[in-house]
Amino acid sequence: MRKFVAISLVLVGILGFRGVLNAQEALDTILVNNPSFEQSAFGVPGWTDCGFINETPFDAQPNQFGCTKKPADGSGYVGMVVRDNETYEAIAQRLTKPLERGKCYGFSLKLARSTEYLSHSHVTGNLAHYTTPARIRIWGGNNPCSRMEMLAETGVVVNLAWKTYYFKLQPIRNYQYIVIEAFYKTPTLFPYNGNVIVDDMSNIYEMKCDDTVKDVVAAVEKKPHPTPKPVIHPPKVEKPKPEVKKPKPVVHTPPTKKTIMPELNQKVKKGQRLRIRNLSFAANSAEIPSECNGVLNELYHFLLENPSVKIELGGYTNNRCDQDYCEKLSKKRAKAVADWLINKGISSDRVTYKGYGKANPIATNATQSGRKKNQRVEVKFM
Repeated sequence: MRKFVAISLVLVGILGFRGVLNAQEALDTILVNNPSFEQSAFGVPGWTDCGFINETPFDAQPNQFGCTKKPADGSGYVGMVVRDNETYEAIAQRLTKPLERGKCYGFSLKLARSTEYLSHSHVTGNLAHYTTPARIRIWGGNNPCSRMEMLAETGVVVNLAWKTYYFKLQPIRNYQYIVIEAFYKTPTLFPYNGNVIVDDMSNIYEMKCDDTVKDVVAAVEKKPHPTPKPVIHPPKVEKPKPEVKKPKPVVHTPPTKKTIMPELNQKVKKGQRLRIRNLSFAANSAEIPSECNGVLNELYHFLLENPSVKIELGGYTNNRCDQDYCEKLSKKRAKAVADWLINKGISSDRVTYKGYGKANPIATNATQSGRKKNQRVEVKFM
């Protein structure tokens, strides 16, 4: 009888342990310094300001600028704003271990919007309510505040109560730093004053790419089931630190021929300009239609194959708007293409953008088809 009980207990231990291993679990942990954004006399330890030069840094909350919401965790949190002068705020941290190319990671943040956030407008100089909803973007980089690859982004944070947002990252390069950035609702033609408040970040967990971030974070942080003491069980060597070959990103299999812009198959010259074909914008819009991804992929692969080439993207409009509006709209269109390329992995120091308004039409503005051709973006090789 005793033998039967002993064998049963061993089997329960083995099966129970296997059940835990089969659940969604973290493969490794990157510890986050000061994840609840607690404050000291010197600011928010562990976090670096990554805002614009000559602008104020992110805000250690609560009780600044009328923001009185209670923290989700601890006694402090961070408030970040976007401004009507096209500047916005961000924070960064050096990771205790790098994010590695091809691996998957997950973490969570609690986010909300404050209904009160009063400060001066950078355009008018008058007091303004920074309460329009904004979004959060997550970047990877290898220097403080560098934004080499956008790893994740939220929708617009409209909730007034704290809400947990989950982020899944799969970098195409190794990154030592992570940047959390407030950004505008996109697409938007004109910058505005808004806020996002941030608290209670989890650690960053390496995970299986097929697993769900929410389940992995919950399993590690909440630990709903006690983990039994490991029982030495028959070999099934549970993942000896995977020597799995890191998957190569899709970017390493570019097409050999460009068909939409065959000019990219030839040698380009410094100063040469090419219109990005098949890239059209709706009137008064800077949003890139999904059907235009084909030609942007050709430009993207051209830049991958020619790593020394830098480009300037020039945006244009038709003549159905006043000068100021046309220049802003054309700049938004050029920036939309630049962001598309940078988000795919092209280094931001290789891509600049500029708005030329209604200058240099390539077709008549007297017809609808002509005006559509003038709503374009050109690439200039630097």
